[in-house]
Amino acid sequence: MLSIVLTANLARFEIDIALLEGLPTDSRLVSETWMEDEMVVVAGKNHPLAKEKDVTLEKLSRERWLLREEGSSSRAFFENQLALNFDHPLQTLSLNASDTILSCVYHNLGITFISSRMLKQPLYAGHFVRVQTGKRFLRKFVLCYHPDKFMSPTLEKWIDPEFFRQQMDLAIATYVENGWDEKAVESAGTIAARMMGNPLFVVFSGVGTMIIYGGLLGLIVSLFVKRHGDPFAGANNGQNGTTPPQSE
Repeated sequence: MLSIVLTANLARFEIDIALLEGLPTDSRLVSETWMEDEMVVVAGKNHPLAKEKDVTLEKLSRERWLLREEGSSSRAFFENQLALNFDHPLQTLSLNASDTILSCVYHNLGITFISSRMLKQPLYAGHFVRVQTGKRFLRKFVLCYHPDKFMSPTLEKWIDPEFFRQQMDLAIATYVENGWDEKAVESAGTIAARMMGNPLFVVFSGVGTMIIYGGLLGLIVSLFVKRHGDPFAGANNGQNGTTPPQSE
């Protein structure tokens, strides 16, 4: 649902840019490929499908699916790329936070369809398995904006993929300088595994996600502003200025 909201905000000049997990529904908007992503079927490490080498669509269609809410880009991608090939009615549970979904998958309440990037995070390593389907499901993240919207040179630099990766590396390095070494990350992963074993984690994971991701993004932006100046300076009620970019 967030993709639809962001697209509408762009069309009304309420925001400058948006990072979406697919093409916008409004053909008036300009979209540029920002990054390629692969969606994968994921199960808990103790799930029966975890040890199979070639899982058929027939088997997948009989599983209980834990998915993002209807209207989200990842849900639409699942329905268009995978669910269309199923022969049986889907058993689904819709949740609006990826961490909550993974917590349920950890408890073998079902399987899910998420970005492969989630499995690369230290907090989740070793607790989930990519189900081998023999197929690849690729999508593209796109940056969208209205063609009549003013884009400052500073903002154009900020949204450059390579520059963003550099800022991300710098943010991680800053965490390391403040004591977050590899051992600390490993310990955090152990703590996360114990949290996922607690049903209360399902309730509070969404709040935790916002705090962690929001803190990291805030660090990236603050480092950028310190070195290059505020990319959003000069905003004047959305006219010929900029407002913070929105991401999904």
